Amino acid sequence: MNVLRELEINAAPKQVWGILAHNFHKADQWASSIYVSSPRSTGTTHPETPFVESGRTCETELGGFKETIVHYDEKNMRFGYQAQGEKMPFFVKGLSNTWTVKPTGNGYSHVTSKVEIKLMPVIGTIMGPMMKMQLGGVIKSAMEELKHFVETGKPHPRKVQAAQKGKK
Repeated sequence: MNVLRELEINAAPKQVWGILAHNFHKADQWASSIYVSSPRSTGTTHPETPFVESGRTCETELGGFKETIVHYDEKNMRFGYQAQGEKMPFFVKGLSNTWTVKPTGNGYSHVTSKVEIKLMPVIGTIMGPMMKMQLGGVIKSAMEELKHFVETGKPHPRKVQAAQKGKK
């Protein structure tokens, strides 16, 4: 099952790429669904990344996640990571996300997030549509928050509200 979201951001691709890729471990600065994120140095570091971390750890409403970078292309501004969550349902066999940033002209960027979820056959068929809807909403919000952060330099109001509730 795949969930694809796309968005235009009024900023140069290198600026967007810097936040998404170069500061991968700082997603808690702009994404309201991530309370805390930090570099993850255990595991194998992808050889093409410009940093020494193998990925990041995140604390979310759904518990902790370990995210490992599995592909990275600086030139084409595209990278992907696999996520493993403490509280992921047993029928989820794999979760990955790929971010891509492309120039659209006039200093704008086209940003794509493609989440791929591998589900167990029978229960996945039953639970898949609900998961797709829920995950689609989370990704849509994250992309709106990224856009706001890049364009204004400030966290989205949802992120500010989450931080005020004690969920950094």
